[in-house]
Amino acid sequence: MMMTGFQDGTLSPRSPRWRPRLLAMMAGNPTGAAFDDLFRLILRGFPGADDFARARAMRAWASTLPAEEAGEVWRAETRFWLQASEPALAVEAAGRMERARPDYRARACRLRTLAYASSGDFAHARESIADGRRSGLPEYERMELLYLEAWMDVKEGGRVQAL
Repeated sequence: MMMTGFQDGTLSPRSPRWRPRLLAMMAGNPTGAAFDDLFRLILRGFPGADDFARARAMRAWASTLPAEEAGEVWRAETRFWLQASEPALAVEAAGRMERARPDYRARACRLRTLAYASSGDFAHARESIADGRRSGLPEYERMELLYLEAWMDVKEGGRVQAL
């Protein structure tokens, strides 16, 4: 019902009263498009002429949240900047996520690797992969990093090594 209100304009995401509910919904749906859509609604709820200004205001708000909730905001922000082709901002957000939620270190490494690789900074991407390996990546994230390593090898004109 609330989402329908945002879509038809009867509710405004600019009202701060919706933030806790949107954040709870986002944390309850940690993967996929709904997670990203909920974050975009939260971001739209902050004042500013563009996403960069709104993100600054959102960061001030998120820094007052408990670490668990702030970590979800930073994770969503990292994904947002990756999708917006802003790798430097994605790397910064991944750092905030990892500081708030040390248990998200593997996720932060993976997202940083994606940001670095998407900008062509393969040296930093490889450092992030090495950091991820040291932090004990879950199998699905390890496989994604192996794929990224192979992709970078191909981009750099090298040969892909057998897994």
